[in-house]
Amino acid sequence: MKRTMSKEELIDIQIPKQLKKEKSFYRIDALNYTGVCTDGTPYSEVIAKWLYEQFDCPEKLKELLLQGSNMQPEREFKIEPIHRGEDIKYSPDSNRNEENIAKRMFQMKNFTIVNQPELNLVDYQVPVNRRFASAEGKVDLVFSDGKCIVIGELKDEDSPETLLRAVVEAKTYQYKIENCSSALLRFTRCYTDQKVPIDWVGPAIVIFTDNKSQPGRDYQSAKQSEGWIIKLIKRWDIQIFEINIVKDCKAFEEREYSLKWL
Repeated sequence: MKRTMSKEELIDIQIPKQLKKEKSFYRIDALNYTGVCTDGTPYSEVIAKWLYEQFDCPEKLKELLLQGSNMQPEREFKIEPIHRGEDIKYSPDSNRNEENIAKRMFQMKNFTIVNQPELNLVDYQVPVNRRFASAEGKVDLVFSDGKCIVIGELKDEDSPETLLRAVVEAKTYQYKIENCSSALLRFTRCYTDQKVPIDWVGPAIVIFTDNKSQPGRDYQSAKQSEGWIIKLIKRWDIQIFEINIVKDCKAFEEREYSLKWL
């Protein structure tokens, strides 16, 4: 984002204009703006404040985030995870780096999460709605302790997307799943020990927190200032996981990653 605009232009003109084009809020370009408004306030902070103040009611927030969604009832499904570690194949020459990272973490034996050892990584790249494949989005990482589910939005070490974009996308997927009884039942039956839909699917973002990634830079800056993005993360009950490379190899199947709940 190169052109500087005022807060009013961003909120009152650009966001409504982009929503008409994209339909789904989490896909609008404004969420990935990395510049600052005419008064020096970062675009992400302006949007985060707007979301925090104008959509403090869960129903209003759901209306915004579910706009353009087509979460129709799913057809019958197998009561099992989609993927198995032994079937994984990598695409080293593709631009699907996040998918390769998710595959490797899922494939790693004895993979544990620092500060959250009860959570297990139980699947990856799971459609939010299996009836429409990837049209309604895919959950990058699915974690479970047998009773609750955490859905993780993964951003790789070179991600140009903002922390705000990741936060909004994770919250959107949570609402989509919780508001579609068949999708919620599928996640419940496939990834927990429960026989009826659970009450809560927790959203999370999984990011590299160094300066190579945009969400990492955003997180470090937001943590220091305790700004509106941090307030939004706390209100929306979004967990943050830090991913690190423990062993870096050219071949994905030889890499090692660690994950830590912050």
